[in-house]
Amino acid sequence: MGDLRDQLKKANLVSKKDQKRLEHEQRVRRKKVGREGLEQEQKDRQREIEKQRAETRERDRAREAETGAERKIREEIAACEAILETEVRRPEEGRMTWFFEVEDGRLPHFRLSDADKHQLDGGHQVVIRTGKPGTHVYGLLASQHAERVRKHFPDRIVWTKSGERSA
Repeated sequence: MGDLRDQLKKANLVSKKDQKRLEHEQRVRRKKVGREGLEQEQKDRQREIEKQRAETRERDRAREAETGAERKIREEIAACEAILETEVRRPEEGRMTWFFEVEDGRLPHFRLSDADKHQLDGGHQVVIRTGKPGTHVYGLLASQHAERVRKHFPDRIVWTKSGERSA
């Protein structure tokens, strides 16, 4: 404590008179409490410091876990956006007209090849809206990617084999 008192005195925050009074009060207190009391106070202070450090570490861990979870969500959304950019394709032009119903009751259609019709009928592909909400621009996406996209962009999937529509 002497160092702190010296610093306070040098900063002109404590006068000599106040310093002597504080030293006297500390001597009286030490004598009253005794050696065991002082050691116990030191142990109590050390326990309190360790408790505060543990609480700080726990808060930091919780904050880090929350930040990590948010980062994973952002990464997953970015991955879904990349899937929508790279994996959605226009169907091959074919001789067969294939209609599907969307949420607003409209019946858009594709001219499909036999292979694309077989993929849609087998549930291996879904219809995705590629334009902005309210537009009717569609493409095909493999079903394996559809579940991942559905978690973050459910309104983009407009038709699946099971009849689930989102838009």
